[in-house]
Amino acid sequence: MSIAEVRAKPDADFEPFERALSLGYTDATVWLRLRIDPTAGRDQATIDSNQLVLRLTNPLLNEVRLYDPLQNNGQPIVTGDAHPNTLTELDLSSLTFLLPRGDTLRDVYVAVSTTSSMVFSVVLEPVKAALKHNRTYDLFGGGYLGLLVVFFVLAIALRVGQPDRVMNMFIVQQGLAIIWSLTLMGYTRQYLGPLLGLDSVDGLTNFVVVLYSWSIFQFGMIFLGQFPVKSWVKPLVYSPLLVFTPLLLAVLFGFDRLALSINALMVIAYSILGLVIVLFAIDWSADHTSQLPRWLVVFFFVLFGFATPLATSVTLRVEPVFQNAFVGFFFTTATAGILMSTLLLYRARAQSRQAAASAMALKLQQQRSQEQAMFLGMLAHEFKTPLSIIKMVLGSAALDHRASNYSNDAIRNIDALLEKCIQAEALLDTTTISEPVALNLDDLVRDVARNSNQPDAIVILGDTDLSIWSDPTLVRVIVANLVDNAMKYRKSNTTVQVSIGLSADNSVVMRFTNSVGRSGVPDPEHVFDKYYRASGALSQSGSGLGLYLSKNIAQLLGGDLVFEPGKEELSFEVRLPKQI
Repeated sequence: MSIAEVRAKPDADFEPFERALSLGYTDATVWLRLRIDPTAGRDQATIDSNQLVLRLTNPLLNEVRLYDPLQNNGQPIVTGDAHPNTLTELDLSSLTFLLPRGDTLRDVYVAVSTTSSMVFSVVLEPVKAALKHNRTYDLFGGGYLGLLVVFFVLAIALRVGQPDRVMNMFIVQQGLAIIWSLTLMGYTRQYLGPLLGLDSVDGLTNFVVVLYSWSIFQFGMIFLGQFPVKSWVKPLVYSPLLVFTPLLLAVLFGFDRLALSINALMVIAYSILGLVIVLFAIDWSADHTSQLPRWLVVFFFVLFGFATPLATSVTLRVEPVFQNAFVGFFFTTATAGILMSTLLLYRARAQSRQAAASAMALKLQQQRSQEQAMFLGMLAHEFKTPLSIIKMVLGSAALDHRASNYSNDAIRNIDALLEKCIQAEALLDTTTISEPVALNLDDLVRDVARNSNQPDAIVILGDTDLSIWSDPTLVRVIVANLVDNAMKYRKSNTTVQVSIGLSADNSVVMRFTNSVGRSGVPDPEHVFDKYYRASGALSQSGSGLGLYLSKNIAQLLGGDLVFEPGKEELSFEVRLPKQI
C-alpha cells in the first residue's frame, strides 16, 4: 500500500497495540500509525525540548520507513539492517528516528518489512530519556558480553592439556555466542557495517543467527553423547549438522525468511529433544565412570528445555513478555553459559583427579613390575648355587657325610629364602597388631641366639629384666633378622654383640653390632631398600628382605630401625616403645 492509501484508511481498520508486537515470520508490510502529543514529556526535555526519539527495539528489521508531515517533504526516512546508518540516526542499539516535537497533535506512519521475525517494541521519548536508556542498555550489554568472554576464556583454559570433542565444541559455541550477541544488540550494523563499508548487514546477521543455533545444539548433542544413552540417541549426535547446513545454504541463496522460521522451529524441537534425552534416554545406573553429577546435568537441561522454547516462541507470533523481545534470549544464553561452565569445571576437576589416579596407578604398577623383576632376579641368583650343589651331590656316586651336609645346607638356604619371602608378604600386607603381651627382651634375644648356627658367637649385654608390652611375633621377626644379618656378614671368628637398654626418652633400645666382614659396608642410602644387597654380599645366600622387613615392622610398632656404619664395625639400632 502507498502512504496515501494508508492515510485514507478509517480508524476501524487499525488495531490498537500496547507498545510491543510479535507477528512472526511474515512477508507482509506492517503499517503503524502513531499519534504524537507534543505536550507529553515536556518536563523530561531538558536537553532538546524541540525533538523526540522514536525507537524500534529490534535492530534486525530489514527496512523501516517513517512518514512524518513535519520532515523530508512527505518523503520517507528509511533505516534498517538492509540499509546503512543515516545522519539522522542516533548511535543507539535500536533503530531510531529523530522527530520534531511540533506544536499540535499529529499522526506519523511507520512501515516495517523484514525477512527476520516481525517482533519489536515501539518507544517514543525525549532525547534525554533515550540517551539514559541507551546508557543502561550499554551497561547491561557490556556486563553480558564480559560474562560471555569469561566463559570463552575459561573454555580455552579448560581445554589446555586435555582436549576433547566436548571442550572443542564448547569453545566454538561460546565464540559464536559472542558474535551472535553483538549482532542481536545492534553493534554489527552500528560498527561492523561502516567499518567494512557494507550497505547491508542483513544477510550476515541472518547467517550468524542460524550458525549460532547450530553450534548450541551440536554442542548439546555431543555433550549428551558422552553418557550411556539408548541406541536411538546415538545416530542423532551429529543430526544438527544435517539439519542446519541446508538452512545456512538457504540464507546464502536469499531464502532468509524461510530459513529463519524453520530455524526457530528447530531451536524449540532440539531444546525439547535434549530434555527428553536427559530424562528418559540416559541409563544413569550404568554410568559408573561419569564425571558429572546427575542432578546438575538434569537441572541444566530442564532449565534450558523450558527457557529456550519460551524465548524463541516470541519470534513465532507469541505476545512478547518483555519490552525488548530479545531479553529472553540474552537471559537464556547467560544462564546456560553459567551452568554449562559450572558443569565443565566440575568435569575438568573430575578428569584431573582421574588422571592423577591413573598416573598413580601406573606408577604403582611400574613399581610393582620393577619389584617383581628384582624379586625374580634375586631368586634366580640365590637358587642357582644351592641347586648346583644339590645337583652335584645327587650326581655323585657316593653320598658321604660331607656331601650330605652340603646338600642339607643348600636345602636349608632355599627353605630360609622362601620363608623370608612368604613372611615379608604376610607381614607387610597387614597394618594390624595382635594383642600386646609382656616380653622379656633378654630372654627373647637368648632364645633367638640358641636357634642360630653358632650361639656361642653371640654376646648379649645390658638389662636382663627389661620388658616391653608389644606384639611377640613381630618383635621376634626383628630380632631374628638382625641377629641373622650380623652373623652372616661379620668378620670370621668374631662375635656379634647385642646390647639392651633404655634411651633418654624411656624407649627400649636394642643394638646389634658386628665387625665388618668381606662383604664390606652396605650403602646407607639403600640399606633398607627392598631386595637391596651390597655388591660384596652377593656371594652369600640372602634375599635382601630382612632389613627392609625389620624397619617396616619397627615403624608399625611405633619405633624405628637405624643404621650406623663404621670402618671396623657397623651397628643396627632398633628403638621400640615400652608399650604400644
